[in-house]
Amino acid sequence: MTNETAMTNTDLIEQANNRVHDAPMTAEHLIDDLTAALVEANAKLVRAREENKHLRKLCQPSWFYLAGDMSSDRCRFSPSEVIDEDWLWDNRGEGSAVVQIECATPCPDMWIAVRFFTNEEKDARDSDDDYELTEHATEAEARATLAELEIKP
Repeated sequence: MTNETAMTNTDLIEQANNRVHDAPMTAEHLIDDLTAALVEANAKLVRAREENKHLRKLCQPSWFYLAGDMSSDRCRFSPSEVIDEDWLWDNRGEGSAVVQIECATPCPDMWIAVRFFTNEEKDARDSDDDYELTEHATEAEARATLAELEIKP
């Protein structure tokens, strides 16, 4: 929760006390103000919980590996598959054990703007690099960057 959503009962009471000192209020006005503040705080809490749920989904692992070997041929789709396919190979299931499983999470796609240099540009740069690239969150951003690079003299 952010500081913005962390309004406690003590904060609400202090806020109400300040209002009472600033101008005389009836009990009815005080109740209305406190009710409005509670409704607003509850709405912020609901939004924070929704954002938290979304962020948890983004961080949920999709691939699992027995610790120490994240090679593609050891990629599994569940922790139980890691145990069955990799760990049990060396451990015949006697007694109890604690097993470390490494997790991998997919990241959002990225867009790369690639601009190839002419021979003249390579000479002017004093470099053998054939291209330059920049990373972008959207295709539109990548295309805009290419458009800017093409315009430069």
